[in-house]
Amino acid sequence: MVVVRKKKGETIDTLIHRFNRETKEANIKQEVELKVRHISKPKLRKLKAKLKLHRLAQERRARLKQ
Repeated sequence: MVVVRKKKGETIDTLIHRFNRETKEANIKQEVELKVRHISKPKLRKLKAKLKLHRLAQERRARLKQ
């Protein structure tokens, strides 16, 4: 599991960028937990949708390899 916390003075976009980099390094398969305060609902929904797509794509790639 990858936990990403928003640093002081960090924008949501840089947080998402940093998160993407860290998930690639970790190569996670589990649900990702985001601990972010002060994030707007639409951006959070967009981010969760992106994570879901990322996970589904990983599973699809894993199935194709078999």
